[in-house]
Amino acid sequence: MRGFLRYSTSLLLTLILVGCAAPPLIRKEPDPFQVFPQKYRMLATEWERKGEFRKALFSWRVVISFIPNDMEASEKIKALQEQMRNEADRHFSVGLDHFQKHSIQSARKEFLIALAYNPDHEQALKYLKYQLTEPDYISYQANEGDTLRRIAEEVYHDPEKEFLIAYFNDLDIRNTLKSGKMLKLPMLEALSTSRPPPSEEMLSKARALFKAREYQALSTSRPPPCEERLSKARKLFKAREYQKALAIVKRILECAPSNREAIDLRNASYYELGTVYLGQKDCLKSLKMFKNVDITFRDVSERMGYLKKQIKDLAEIHYKKGVTYFLAENLEKSAEEWEKTLEFDPKHTKAKRDLEKTLHLLDKLRKIQ
Repeated sequence: MRGFLRYSTSLLLTLILVGCAAPPLIRKEPDPFQVFPQKYRMLATEWERKGEFRKALFSWRVVISFIPNDMEASEKIKALQEQMRNEADRHFSVGLDHFQKHSIQSARKEFLIALAYNPDHEQALKYLKYQLTEPDYISYQANEGDTLRRIAEEVYHDPEKEFLIAYFNDLDIRNTLKSGKMLKLPMLEALSTSRPPPSEEMLSKARALFKAREYQALSTSRPPPCEERLSKARKLFKAREYQKALAIVKRILECAPSNREAIDLRNASYYELGTVYLGQKDCLKSLKMFKNVDITFRDVSERMGYLKKQIKDLAEIHYKKGVTYFLAENLEKSAEEWEKTLEFDPKHTKAKRDLEKTLHLLDKLRKIQ
């Protein structure tokens, strides 16, 4: 009997203990979508510290994609974008300086760095695409008392190469070399693709003509490729047929991208078209033309700055007109004005927002009618 009581008591205590025991703890896994923003916030800070601005910008954008109203992320994104634009402009300026000093490889490196900071940097793209092919000649301005022989000695360290200067500049050596005349001196290691390097037979003939003092025959013995097209483009340019001139110049540059005269004609043609549209007060077309001109050409930089300001002002004028029409309940006119605003400034957030609301409202009204 005592054994039974002892067993019953033990069983009862066991049941009580089991019944009163707390349920086992279930560990809650953290929500990965809550962890992500903090993780990338830390990464963004680390990338900034290391100067890896593109990676830092990406990380801050991840943060703001999860927390759209995060003020810190918004401010960081704006600051980084501005910093990257400034860095791109700085490297472009350094590259431009190298380019003007004919240091092509150094210029290419700086332009590529500029694009790494700002892939949409138009001028860096232009220089890489059109300007950084190795030049086929160097420019030389003749000084008082210069002779072809003295120039050949200075440039090529070989006075016997004076015939090359005559050959490539259509010169009659009987004429005096005028002070200030610009000469094209071929780079012997890389002559222009638009003007194939003379064969040994051609050079031999040129030497013979030169020694025989057949200077007129020497200056006309070379029918330069592309010259016919360039001549036609020059005539069209003088006749103010800029679009037609451009069509020819573009074909020349497709096969000879380093042809300096073709590049100059392209710049001049786009510049003149931009000037024509500017006179017609068509700021958008004018700016579009000037954007095709090398930034160092004449006063194109100043003109583009002026046009960008004018376009911004015009966008604001049309936006305010749209507001006036909207308040007068003329929804169609307000929509038209805001569409014009976006033509001048596609990033005008207020015009975009108000246009969407107005078009939505107009759609509702039409359905009601």
